[in-house]
Amino acid sequence: MDFVDSIDRLEEKDIKLSKMEKTIVGLRFEGLTFKEIAKALCVSITYAHQVFRSFYNKIKETIHGVGVSNIVKEFKKKQVLHT
Repeated sequence: MDFVDSIDRLEEKDIKLSKMEKTIVGLRFEGLTFKEIAKALCVSITYAHQVFRSFYNKIKETIHGVGVSNIVKEFKKKQVLHT
C-alpha cells in the first residue's frame, strides 16, 4: 500500500480531501517541513499545519486498524524498497 492507496482507502470511509489537502498531506509524508510546504504552495505555514492537523484528526477518529502510524510505516517501506 502506498500513500495514494492509503488516501483512497480513507476516501472510501467518507473522508474527502481537496486537492490542496492531498498535496499538503502528501508533501508532509514525503518529509517536507511545514515551512517548505508553505513556500512551495504559496500558503501560510499556519494554514499548512492546520490542514495537516485536520487530516490527522479525521483519520484518527475514523479509521480503526489503518491509522496514521501504519500509513507512515507502509509509505516508508515502499520508499526503502524503491531506493
